[in-house]
Amino acid sequence: MERQPGATGRSIIAAYATARFLAQEIAKPIEVQVQVQPKISIIPPETHIRDDINVRGSSTLINARKPGRLHELTVTSQSPDFILHIELDGRGLTETYTDLTTLSPHSELLAAYQGEDDGYYHIHLKQVSWTRSFKAVVYAKPSVTFTRLWRSWEES
Repeated sequence: MERQPGATGRSIIAAYATARFLAQEIAKPIEVQVQVQPKISIIPPETHIRDDINVRGSSTLINARKPGRLHELTVTSQSPDFILHIELDGRGLTETYTDLTTLSPHSELLAAYQGEDDGYYHIHLKQVSWTRSFKAVVYAKPSVTFTRLWRSWEES
């Protein structure tokens, strides 16, 4: 005659079976899916647009004092009688509109040209990064009306 386990014996057998089952489950590799969100800047880039601005002397367009990136700087005028000064991490470039048209064909970052359809004088500077500071200033001789001064940049 075979002896049947009592309530305590059944509990021990159930605990043993549960322990074996858990040991087998723990030994299985665990798959986890992680979804990474892209980093989104909560501070939008600075964007300033000014139209029909008469400049006598100088006008500072950007004066960034933190690391950053210029998306685009556009200067448009009815006259080529102005100078653009760019200072990047302490190193400066000061050139007349005419000099910038000479540099323009040799640069992917700079375009300086006279518009065929409007006759205006255009300068576009784009995709410039800096680690410490960036400054852009226009100098007018003696005064120039800029039909468009547009700039967009961000600082870290």
